[in-house]
Amino acid sequence: MVTHRNYISNCIQHNHLATLYPDAAARAARAKWICFLPLYHAMAQTIYLSGGVMREIPVYIMAKFEFEELLGNIQRFKITDLAMVPPIAVAIAKHPVVKKYDLTSIEAIGSGAAPLGAEASREVEKVWGGRLNLKQVRIFPILLGSRS
Repeated sequence: MVTHRNYISNCIQHNHLATLYPDAAARAARAKWICFLPLYHAMAQTIYLSGGVMREIPVYIMAKFEFEELLGNIQRFKITDLAMVPPIAVAIAKHPVVKKYDLTSIEAIGSGAAPLGAEASREVEKVWGGRLNLKQVRIFPILLGSRS
């Protein structure tokens, strides 16, 4: 059984990671997130719902995932952090429609839930001119296995 304490401890652990940046306060002050996951998903609950509230970060919630709508929302709301799964990362790297959108507000990118190859990671990083390092997040299976 997943307890309330387990859920809250996962939120606190995830939020602690952000404090490890030297400019953590400035990052938090300008942060804007986008959630395109269903809200019953463990990552959506932990990071976007609870984590966003705990850190007072605006979270823009999409009713459903549509690739081009995601790109438009990143541009419109000036999203700063983008967590994605490998198929979305590959689409960002390869789909020609990406060039129609201004994604320069993104300051941090991460991919998880499954491995993403080194070449695909480099292609994603090129979308941002090499100024960002795609983080390979391997904790999602731990998050998923620790609650509902």
